[in-house]
Amino acid sequence: MPTLCEVETLLGNAELGKLLGVSRQRVSQLVTRDDFPAPRAVLIMGSVWTLDDVIAWAERSGRTLNLSALGGTSVNARGDQTEP
Repeated sequence: MPTLCEVETLLGNAELGKLLGVSRQRVSQLVTRDDFPAPRAVLIMGSVWTLDDVIAWAERSGRTLNLSALGGTSVNARGDQTEP
């Protein structure tokens, strides 16, 4: 059985909003774009994406992610850690 460290970080709409620094309404617009990654699963509560897929999308689209909003470290679009 995988440990917690080996499990992918999953994100719903609320986490995406925090990570991107946008409203839930803007998240709804972004996730329907052709260049946004497909969700890993669609649940009754909504779709979920992996953090790795969202980081790769941010790198391709030149966006900065605020991982500290999720309790981690901020990264720029290339995935490099930035100072808090």
